Amino acid sequence: GYDTYSFHFLLKDCGFLKTLALGDYRLKFGEGLVVNTDYHFGKSTMLSLTPEHNTIKKFSSTSETSFFRGVAATFQYKKLDISAFYSYLPMDATLRKDGTISSIKTDGLHRTLLELSKKHNTVEQSAGGDITWHDKYFSVGITSLYQHFNRPFSTGTESYRLYYPSGKDFFNISTHYDVRYKNFYFSGETAYNNTYNGWATMNKGVYRFHQNYSLVALQRLYTYQYVGLRANAFSEGGTVKNESGFYLGMEASPMNELKLFAYVDYFYFPWV
Repeated sequence: GYDTYSFHFLLKDCGFLKTLALGDYRLKFGEGLVVNTDYHFGKSTMLSLTPEHNTIKKFSSTSETSFFRGVAATFQYKKLDISAFYSYLPMDATLRKDGTISSIKTDGLHRTLLELSKKHNTVEQSAGGDITWHDKYFSVGITSLYQHFNRPFSTGTESYRLYYPSGKDFFNISTHYDVRYKNFYFSGETAYNNTYNGWATMNKGVYRFHQNYSLVALQRLYTYQYVGLRANAFSEGGTVKNESGFYLGMEASPMNELKLFAYVDYFYFPWV
């Protein structure tokens, strides 16, 4: 048979039911500091005035980790969106001799006996939700995620892994917000994780001072104690952890056939 199988069912805009997903699906809430298994693009795509913050989408990629498997739904009542989801997903992991998890394997390769021994040796169960109130110019919401693994994570003895995931259970919660007025847009999210009492925040402002000219400023501070196993947000290091920085970018379109973009990003990693 095939190495992996994927299936999904997606229903949208059916009365109070805004979205229903069964099978394999992607999630994104807020800026992605708690949950984001959707695609994340690079630094030259930060100037959108209408980004998608809360989404449930079908999953149709070949990745074996960047999705959830189960059920997710969003209900809309007046100015309130209420989302909930549950997932049961077998995963590949690299295990230590005592059976604890050293790291999650994300390449999806099962070519050798060693790689085959890691196939689906770990199970992640996830449950969570989001409540967002939105108006014409403003929205605010709360996102939560609880994860349980059938075997514990272990940090090992290396000093640089001191604040890596540890244990079987992880809980994240955040508040996200945005303001839109004419040519100005501001959005952000601040999140907390219970493993080491770590937190993370990201805030972004976009101003279009002319039809063809835009300016963006972005600040992020991800403490080295923060653990976000399903987080995916703007970063230089590739993870929402141990990073602080400030980004400034500008886009100019002096003519229809020409678009210029420039940015500067100052960042550093506080932990080893």
